[in-house]
Amino acid sequence: MIGGAAEVLVNILLGFTFISVFSFIPALSISRILDKKCDWTGRILLLPAIGTFLLLILSGTSVILSGTFSAPLLFCLVLICNFFAIRYLLRDDSLLQKPLNGPVEPILKIGIVLVIFCSLLPLFLFEIPNGVDWIGFTTLSELYAVNGSTELIKPSSVSWTYPPAFPALAAWLQVLLDIPASDAVHLLGRLSLMSLLLGIAGLAQRWNAAAYTLIACALGFGLFVKAHDTGYPTIASLIGLIIGCCILFSDKVERTWTDHLLLALIILFTGVIHPSGAIYLATLMLADVAARWRLNRIENSRLFIATILILFLATLVTMIFFSSRMSGMEVHAEYGWQGGSALLLYNGPILLGLGVWSAWRIRHTLHGASLGIWLILLWLISTLHLLAGIEVLSILTLFSYVLYSMALHAFHIPLALLVGILLSSEKSINTKQIQRIPNWLAKTCVSICIIFLIIGQSALIILASHDEVRVDNRLEGELREYLETLPQGSIIYSEQAHWGFYIDAPEGLHFTSYPVIGLMEEDGDLQDRATTAIRSDDIDTLLELGIEYAVTSPMGLLAPTLLESDFWQVITRENGMRLWGMVENTNGSNIGILSAPKESDCREPCQWRPEIWNEHRWWNHSEISSHRAFLSEGSISWSSLISTELKQSIVELELFFDAPTGITVEFSTAGNSKSMTSKGGWQSVQLTVQVLNESMMFTVSVEDGGQSWLNPSGLSGRGDRLFDETGVRVHWVEITSTT
Repeated sequence: MIGGAAEVLVNILLGFTFISVFSFIPALSISRILDKKCDWTGRILLLPAIGTFLLLILSGTSVILSGTFSAPLLFCLVLICNFFAIRYLLRDDSLLQKPLNGPVEPILKIGIVLVIFCSLLPLFLFEIPNGVDWIGFTTLSELYAVNGSTELIKPSSVSWTYPPAFPALAAWLQVLLDIPASDAVHLLGRLSLMSLLLGIAGLAQRWNAAAYTLIACALGFGLFVKAHDTGYPTIASLIGLIIGCCILFSDKVERTWTDHLLLALIILFTGVIHPSGAIYLATLMLADVAARWRLNRIENSRLFIATILILFLATLVTMIFFSSRMSGMEVHAEYGWQGGSALLLYNGPILLGLGVWSAWRIRHTLHGASLGIWLILLWLISTLHLLAGIEVLSILTLFSYVLYSMALHAFHIPLALLVGILLSSEKSINTKQIQRIPNWLAKTCVSICIIFLIIGQSALIILASHDEVRVDNRLEGELREYLETLPQGSIIYSEQAHWGFYIDAPEGLHFTSYPVIGLMEEDGDLQDRATTAIRSDDIDTLLELGIEYAVTSPMGLLAPTLLESDFWQVITRENGMRLWGMVENTNGSNIGILSAPKESDCREPCQWRPEIWNEHRWWNHSEISSHRAFLSEGSISWSSLISTELKQSIVELELFFDAPTGITVEFSTAGNSKSMTSKGGWQSVQLTVQVLNESMMFTVSVEDGGQSWLNPSGLSGRGDRLFDETGVRVHWVEITSTT
């Protein structure tokens, strides 16, 4: 989050306090409704999850019912829920009659502290979230907070269809705490992860397995990777899964009509957060029915039919309202088959192996059979991605987009519950058919858990100095100050890429690009027409569209194109970002040249590496490769021809590179040089020289690199390695006339 450690801590405490105050009493009453026999240890662990889920569904429901986001309306709904919750608790005479079942285990206390620490640590380490999904969520949150809806009219009509719960609640936090939308999304996402992990432990406490289930969670990586990659609505929707599990894993011999009605509502409300959690809960309902049928536990066939009917109606509603928009589209598999190597990678062989073993050991118990069959059904769903590239039913295409990364979040919870039960087998699910596990197994898992936590948190702390792997699209400094002086209603061209979506722009300015999130509808072709006009220097079309300015990021390739145009000049710049203005009559005096090293220039110790953001670029340049020269130590030199118009003239050179904090970079040419210590992220170094010949030799030298670190781009597929070394990635040099 933005700000110093003290400011971040205050915002975290305020955010958690708001959520707790508004939801504690309703969460307590709901926990009583779900399971009155739950001990207070499990109940307290479940309260943050239930409270967060309640506020999420109230936020989403308020948007759906009113068609717009309104902070006062949401506050009224919260007050109404608290009123009915208080009435319920006042009538519940048994509320305080069940004390704690003995003292809380020390290992559980330590686990709770570690959950809170690991969930919230990134808020102190990173000013902006990692990954790219947060940009879309932040856009929706900002729109809810400012406009009340996810629709824009200017400069073109754009609307988004996306589950409203998470961005709406983030907008409420944004308004209450007076923080940027990116901070609100980051804070809510991290609090959702914390609530989910505590909720998993609270659920497992019914088998006296809370402590070891938290240990099992740390044996896998899926949920943590998804949270790190800012898939926050998906994480939040899994809280609904925990609420549903409380009903399905209760001690009731047979489900009642009330239970099925509650499950149907939970599935519906979970879909308001994100459909993935709803799909997993529906799958668990089917697994519960299958387990009861297998163990001859179905006593009411009508309830069995009701379960099937609920699942059928949910599928039908999805087909009617959403899947029709996917007509004609192919099944999508962004990261390949999620039930293969991705399942093993993100959940880990230890968690996966122990989970399968546990499912086999307790297959004769109802809850064990349900968890085992649930795991199998989830794996069968993952085979959908094997149809990638094939056009089949539109609902399958929709599910393939919703579950594109299901290896990260579908299997982690059932596996953790199974392993938690396994490690606590002597005091949880006991049957004569289950033998006790070796004493060393639980101790070994605890040791591995500690090792994983140390490695993981150390990697995060090191990653905090690697701003080059994050998308920074903030408008700051002189650039923002100049933007604030532009006329109201000005249309500014921005690149259609993650770094071109400027969420915190000054009020009254309109940018041409928007993030693609959920189902997006846009009337008109402003971005396409403007892009074509810029590429062809069609000034008349740009003026017709009302575009006289452009903002570029050092991460994009729009700037090199504008550099070579006779009709664009830099107005101001800040940390590599630049505001360009259109110049109609330049008389050929605006001269810009681009120079980038080639693979043949990259000799030892230089490495020729893929550019990690290349697949995310919608704008390319013929002179810039999809690879970059990388240096941890040493230097690279290359020669570039210079336009005859620049000979004997003074030119400005600007080297663009990205590097972590603390690396020394020296840029030299024509007897002039400039050295700087990297501040982290995408940066540039400028040099003013006189052109003496028809060519120039550029040299970039690097020192103080070579330290080892875990590169998340290697895990996401953008980069070519996970175990990396610090260094400088050289992008290009811009040569412009000082006149």
